[in-house]
Amino acid sequence: MVKIAVYDQRTDVVNRILCTLRLRYGYRVAARGFTDLESFREGLLLQWPPDIAVLNIAVDMDACIGTAKKIQEAYGRIPFIFLMDSYCELAKVFQVNTAACLKLPLQPVKMTAAVDHLMNEKKERDREVLLVKNQSGMELIPCEEIWSIGSCRHTVTVYGQKNIWKCYGKLDEMMERLPWYFLRCHQSWIVNMEKLKEVQNSYIEMDSAKRIPVSRNRCKTVRKFAEENFENMLENQEDKRIRICVSESEKAAHE
Repeated sequence: MVKIAVYDQRTDVVNRILCTLRLRYGYRVAARGFTDLESFREGLLLQWPPDIAVLNIAVDMDACIGTAKKIQEAYGRIPFIFLMDSYCELAKVFQVNTAACLKLPLQPVKMTAAVDHLMNEKKERDREVLLVKNQSGMELIPCEEIWSIGSCRHTVTVYGQKNIWKCYGKLDEMMERLPWYFLRCHQSWIVNMEKLKEVQNSYIEMDSAKRIPVSRNRCKTVRKFAEENFENMLENQEDKRIRICVSESEKAAHE
């Protein structure tokens, strides 16, 4: 869920923005509105740090930018969407992490386009780490450290080059939260395709020399994925990282 905080001095404008967000995104967002700048600042700093902040800075730009700076100092690079009468003082606006400047009167389609972009960025950032549940609680695993993920008897094992994590979950659910370069190669296995060395008909060999099984019905998908997405590795004559082996029957079929 993405948290969005909205500030405007006019209650009807705040309500209109909140309505637009809720109609567009439903349960995917939690949106709160503020009509007082001090309440906005205190609410965000003390209680409710947002993922996205929307501010109407047309009335008092300096005060709004000052508030944005304090929020950014506390929470890092929160993206701000600013609502403005004109684009005359953009230098002030870009003193903070400005994601979009929208000219008033506000057009809902432009608002949702800006939010769509930020939500997609957040989704991609979230995919760079895998949140798993184990006996110790919740743990974040950097995806670049993951080589493969295997499932056996309701237990999922995440394999890294040096570490192994035991956790609970299902491979289907994990696939939805992993970056694009992870591929399901078997009912019981997911592999990080950036770590593979060789694709055979029945297995994938990783850079670590570990072999991961490939099911018969996924073999073509695995090979095609490697060819289409790692073509630069395949064509690099000085460092042939990936070798894709073809069976004799397939060779005959192409001749």
